Amino acid sequence: AVNHPGGSSLAQAKKQLTRSAEADGTQPKGIFYFASNSDPRTTTRRNQFAGAAEALRAMGHQAVVDRFAMPKNQTVVGATLGAPKLEWKNSKSTFAKGAICDNFTSYGGYWRKTEQTHLTEFLNAGAAGAVGTMYEPYTFARKIPTAFSHVHYARGCTLADSIYQTVASPFQLVVVGD
Repeated sequence: AVNHPGGSSLAQAKKQLTRSAEADGTQPKGIFYFASNSDPRTTTRRNQFAGAAEALRAMGHQAVVDRFAMPKNQTVVGATLGAPKLEWKNSKSTFAKGAICDNFTSYGGYWRKTEQTHLTEFLNAGAAGAVGTMYEPYTFARKIPTAFSHVHYARGCTLADSIYQTVASPFQLVVVGD
C-alpha cells in the first residue's frame, strides 16, 4: 500500500490489504476490460488487446475490448486503461475482490501532486493491485505491462509475477498491492 498524502490513508491501506487477503484463491468473477481508443496511452498496446481477450475467453473468462476509457456499470476483475485523468467512481463500475488495474500514464506512481490519476485511486476504489510509472516513460512499450499480464493473473500467477512476466524494462514501474 502507499500511505502518503498523494496515495492512501492508513485506514484505506488496511482496508485494501484486508479485502485482498479475502480474495486469495477465490478466482473472482467479472470482466477483463481493455480500453482501446485514439489516446497514445492505449495505442501503445492496442495491438495486444484482441489476443489477450481471446486467451482469457478460451479460459472461460469475460473479456471486453472497448473504445471507452473505462468500463461502464461492470464488475471488473482486470483492467488495462490509458488516460491521464480518470475518476473510477464515474464509471459506476466496481472492482471484484482481487482485481488488478493498469492505467498507463506518465506519473501514476509518482506521489507528488500531478494532474494525472495515481494508481492508488484504483486501490482506494477496491482493486487489489495497480500499476503506474514514477517518471515519464514516453510510449516505450517495453517499459509497461502488456495486456497479457491479465492472462497470467487469470492463470493463477501473483500480481507481481503477472506484471513482470510482460515487462522488458521495468525500471520506471511501480507495482502496488497484494
